[in-house]
Amino acid sequence: MPININFNDGESAKVFFDCMFAYGGWFLFFIVFVCAVFYPDRFEKFIALFYKALSKIFKTVPVIRKKYIQHDFQSRTNSFVNGFLKREIKGFMPIKLKVEWVSDSEIPKSFLENGKMIVRIRKNDNENKNFVNATMIFIAENLLIKAKRYISEKQKESIDLFVGKKIFEEEKEDVVKEFIEDFLHPKIEEKIVDDLFVKYQSIDKKGLFFPVFIQEMIFLGEKVFNNRKDDLIITEVTNLIKFLNNYSRRKINEETDNRFLGNYCKFGMIIIGKTDKIYEQGSAPYKRYIEEFTKSNLETLYLIGNIKNKDFIKNFVCGNTFLKEINFVIFNEKEYVSEICDNQQCWKTESYLLVIRNNAIKHYHIN
Repeated sequence: MPININFNDGESAKVFFDCMFAYGGWFLFFIVFVCAVFYPDRFEKFIALFYKALSKIFKTVPVIRKKYIQHDFQSRTNSFVNGFLKREIKGFMPIKLKVEWVSDSEIPKSFLENGKMIVRIRKNDNENKNFVNATMIFIAENLLIKAKRYISEKQKESIDLFVGKKIFEEEKEDVVKEFIEDFLHPKIEEKIVDDLFVKYQSIDKKGLFFPVFIQEMIFLGEKVFNNRKDDLIITEVTNLIKFLNNYSRRKINEETDNRFLGNYCKFGMIIIGKTDKIYEQGSAPYKRYIEEFTKSNLETLYLIGNIKNKDFIKNFVCGNTFLKEINFVIFNEKEYVSEICDNQQCWKTESYLLVIRNNAIKHYHIN
């Protein structure tokens, strides 16, 4: 039989806390305080689990269930969505999400307030549906904020959908169905969005969606921010996607264009990986190749190789002395699993990406 305690009653609350502190509660209070200050996301997960346990005991107190759902949403979004984007995107600055409830007659909406993303959702909706809605609002409002002012609506929608898909696939399998039914299927019925989504999948198989495409979109946003909207920017983003899609479909030893020279995005892709060349000739051929690239007015170079060649790429090809000579700095590095193909088959391999950037370009975060 569920216990019925009215936490709105001040006397009941006083008895509860008096008992807690009488049995070593001060030490527990200190631990909770430290966790709340230094590990807020993890602490909110604990609060959500705490309310979940209480809701099973005090089943006649609906406010407890409501609190559990609220903190569960906030902790999952703040720790997972922010954590995912911060892990995948260099320099991503998380914004905290706060959930507020609205009645069935009110329209759910979102807005920024005091540095937080307030998302108002209906408490009577399906929990997975609410989580998907809140997450997609969060992505739409916080990802590529500067660049999105200048690209097309379809480009924005397709990027948000693909990022949402990646997040939901990692977070919780049972929310994927809600995402597909409510967001993905209705949008990819439009040919433009569907075509873009397919290209992102191809780019992502090579591990280049976040560290190259999204990163270049961030660089672009820094450059065009506060300028007037121009169709040339939309065209450049279209060409950028096309370039990365073509590059991602290349076969081993296949020659393909590996430089993108747009008005705003100027970068090159260099494969460093032929074992016989590494052992026979060392780093000299790659350094000459990189120097040749830097003379093409490129701002960023993405150096790609097998994870086994990580030390060779980072320490021998891009040692401090060489980078100073070409006036580049290490901007980012990433280990990931990618797909490579020859004319017969494709297979997964562990890869390494080192991103170096022209030191004269100041609109980016190094730390």
